[in-house]
Amino acid sequence: MQLKDTDFGWFVATDDCRVGRIEIDFRLCLLLADHADTATVCIETACRLSDGDTTVILNPADQRSVCPILPFFNAEVTRISIRKTGTLTIEFESGRSLTVDPDESYEAWQIGIPGATLLVCSPGGTVCIFEEPRPGEQDEPKK
Repeated sequence: MQLKDTDFGWFVATDDCRVGRIEIDFRLCLLLADHADTATVCIETACRLSDGDTTVILNPADQRSVCPILPFFNAEVTRISIRKTGTLTIEFESGRSLTVDPDESYEAWQIGIPGATLLVCSPGGTVCIFEEPRPGEQDEPKK
């Protein structure tokens, strides 16, 4: 998996990516895996699961409300995009999408690609990017 810059923000390039694990505690976390890498997406605020006609609100603070995500285990992920405004969207092969908007008071989400990159949506929508430092470099956030 690789983070790519675009005019609107970023997207994570993947190859045959699937949801390999779903974790629920005070957050909703999805482990995404493709042929080369894994990424963990952790959502800490309310989000929307949509199929175009219907939208369901999932709130990790209310574990019962996240039940509609459970059938997405092993679902194919076709696109992961992050807007410069802090909105994260995960699109699935089924045509459904999971969207997380920034929160004014809390970190809404984070995406970690082990050994490479961590993206965090800070309160208010600023996306901070932390890259694994190369030998001799310091780890500094990008905006």
